[in-house]
Amino acid sequence: MTRGPPVFTNKLTDYGFGRRAVLASRAMRAASGRARWEPAVPALAAAALLLCVLFSGGASERRLAWIGAYAFVAAAAVGAAALSGRLTVPRLTRAGAAFLLALAAFVLWMGLSIVWSVEADRSWDYLNQSFIYLALALLGAAAGGVVGARAPRLAAYALAVALGLAVVWALAGKVVPALDPEGDRVGRVRGTVGYWNAFALLAASAVPLALWLAGARRRMLGALLVYAAVVALLLTFSRGGLAVALACVALWLVLAPGRLESLLTLLAAAVPALAVSVVAFALPGVSSDEQPRDVRVDDGLVFGAALGAGALAVVLLCRGLARRDVEALPDRTRRRLVLGIGGVAVAALAGALVAGALVDTGPLTIHAGPGRLLKLGSSDRWAWWTESTEIFRDRPVGGSGAGTFEVARRPFRDDASDTTEPHSLPLQFLAELGFVGAAVFVVLIGAAIVAVTEAVKRLDGAARALAVVLAGFGLHALVEIDWDYVALTGPAVLLIGLLAAAGHETTRSRARVLPSVAAVALGVTAVLSIAAPRLAQRTLEDARAVRASDPVRAAELAEDAHALNPLSAEILREWALAEELAGDAERARELHEEATELQPENARTWRARGAFELAQGDVDAAGRSLSRARALDPHDPLTQRLLAELAAR
Repeated sequence: MTRGPPVFTNKLTDYGFGRRAVLASRAMRAASGRARWEPAVPALAAAALLLCVLFSGGASERRLAWIGAYAFVAAAAVGAAALSGRLTVPRLTRAGAAFLLALAAFVLWMGLSIVWSVEADRSWDYLNQSFIYLALALLGAAAGGVVGARAPRLAAYALAVALGLAVVWALAGKVVPALDPEGDRVGRVRGTVGYWNAFALLAASAVPLALWLAGARRRMLGALLVYAAVVALLLTFSRGGLAVALACVALWLVLAPGRLESLLTLLAAAVPALAVSVVAFALPGVSSDEQPRDVRVDDGLVFGAALGAGALAVVLLCRGLARRDVEALPDRTRRRLVLGIGGVAVAALAGALVAGALVDTGPLTIHAGPGRLLKLGSSDRWAWWTESTEIFRDRPVGGSGAGTFEVARRPFRDDASDTTEPHSLPLQFLAELGFVGAAVFVVLIGAAIVAVTEAVKRLDGAARALAVVLAGFGLHALVEIDWDYVALTGPAVLLIGLLAAAGHETTRSRARVLPSVAAVALGVTAVLSIAAPRLAQRTLEDARAVRASDPVRAAELAEDAHALNPLSAEILREWALAEELAGDAERARELHEEATELQPENARTWRARGAFELAQGDVDAAGRSLSRARALDPHDPLTQRLLAELAAR
């Protein structure tokens, strides 16, 4: 028996609608689906900005896993929605598309570097972190496409809120010491990032956004943000952050139309901020290291009073400026005022630098206090940059592996000092990823510059403010380790993606089931990739906790950790130690040998193997292992001590 067409179609045909009505119904359902999806995309992007700036906790692996999971799930959901036709996608320019493709290629090369990395587990961690940046860039591009030309304005508001909250929290930790217990030990402000130089970039980034707010008829709010950001910035004692802030102000004055208004707002906020900072510098409980809690409490109250008085002064100055019709002044008078204020500011800065050069404020160290703001010097960076070039000469094509500078530099360092990265992104990637990785990075940066420049030309003043923030990030990255901090690089790549897509026409792709499923599967895979090392580390910590009381259980836990992260030599060393305490010396020997085979250019694996062999009385084997460790790290004091013990035997 032959079945007829569906009843629904028959009734439509009977009433005269036919196929057009069916197609119209489908189009309405698709539009309704897009209407449900599109408001969620900018909300996801704004939440990502807040998470990165306020809750990333510096280089914390635990928080990184949660933020990464959010970024992967959000990007996968948006990608699946776009590929299924439920979400419009922007038509990117060549520069915008080149930026996303170059970032994807850069992340892929990082992943490939695991094959030849001197510390493969560290390269895996770096791959996961860079994968987060790719997800955030795609999320930013999706938000820019959905919102359109208004996207920069909304992003600028979201970032200003995030930075404002971060700055207020940092200052609150100085006023109320209980909010920052670590402040008893370290006087420099570290804020939500945990590292003063990184937080200094956040504070510096708030300044151009605040000036943009002031120009958008929110002078009071913008001036208060400048005030708080400058105080927090100066309390980081970061010369790089201060230089970036000054460069951002100069660039904003070049790009912004209301230069005089921006300068007056800056003066109304910066002068009270400098006065309050001088008070803070004179209070040991606010600006000095190793201070008792009672001193911090007493000085925090004084600082809080000064901070409140400074904020009141900013409010009064802004009200006084509001009564002046600056815009009505003749153009010649406005130009003279701009040149005069700028000249005084440059002269004051030059005088401060000369005074710093003439007055001896002690050696330049990371804990030298406020005096380090006026001192010149690279603070060990020159040595690290030299080591980067040595690594590149030794491994010119592929480098030592993503994120491995700490291990790769050891054969070339001149002392026993430690650092995770060389404090310069171009030199870091040259050393760790070789010529190929550095070339891709150059393409990435070039495409980003072109995409942002195009956005500034076609969009409103908010795009200028975001461009200045991104320029500050680029300058800071020349002398810092910004890629290690999601709070810095996460917002940067998201904003570049957003600016590259904002204001362009959008299109809707046909529903594609397999690509949509693939996007979801890729997101799930990324979540598992970032979760596995974290779970392995937690299991390793459990093994260490029970090692002394139950070495057999510790060995089992270490084995479980190894299954989660087979690239970690640290886990193998812990496993070997547990087996040694459990009485299985032969198994411990095998694990030490496996560790040196896994990371043959890591001095720590050879040192641990040599220490084990020495404890077992195998003097010849210990001599070979420790000699190898010394060749890979000539200045390691632990290896030297073991070699001295070996010689005594």
